[in-house]
Amino acid sequence: MDFIRLFLFSSMFSLTGVLNNLGATVLLVPEAYETIQAAIEFSSDEDTVLIAPGIYHERINFNGKSIVVGSHLLTTGNDDFIRQTILDGDSLGTVVTIPPGSDRRTVLSGITIQNGGQVSNGGGIFCAGSSPILEYLLIQHCVARYGAGIYVDSSDVLVRNTTVYSNTAASYGAGIYADSGSFSGINFLSNQGNA
Repeated sequence: MDFIRLFLFSSMFSLTGVLNNLGATVLLVPEAYETIQAAIEFSSDEDTVLIAPGIYHERINFNGKSIVVGSHLLTTGNDDFIRQTILDGDSLGTVVTIPPGSDRRTVLSGITIQNGGQVSNGGGIFCAGSSPILEYLLIQHCVARYGAGIYVDSSDVLVRNTTVYSNTAASYGAGIYADSGSFSGINFLSNQGNA
């Protein structure tokens, strides 16, 4: 994942700018908030939810907020944090929901999303009517009828530098099912179901 380090080095000043935006708050999980969702609920637009390494057994919803949610990759540029910061849905539904209203200031970065499942659309990430940035993610072991890894509906999503691994779709989109969006640097590995 050296390409991640290169990108982060070249854009570290802009990331620092995001975290130091006047009026914005950095909400620390689990130091200040026990769960990621609790931090999201408390956040305001342009805040950052910064997640420490660990396994978090929860499913989150951005609730239409324009916030950054990510691991310490954001502050250090160390891509090891992707595998060390895990959001596990325990096969109880979609792991990350990004509903209508989220714009380009909505960012999900530098985490592993796993064990989303037993839903019709979007085991790992469900994105509808929004335009978030999804980057430096590992999405694995998710199950859905459509879009086991990522499901995109009527969204101008930007997905980049992401690995979609060992997800299973009953119908279409074992890795990604999308009707729109921009995709670059995506690695598809061992997904099962129609492309």
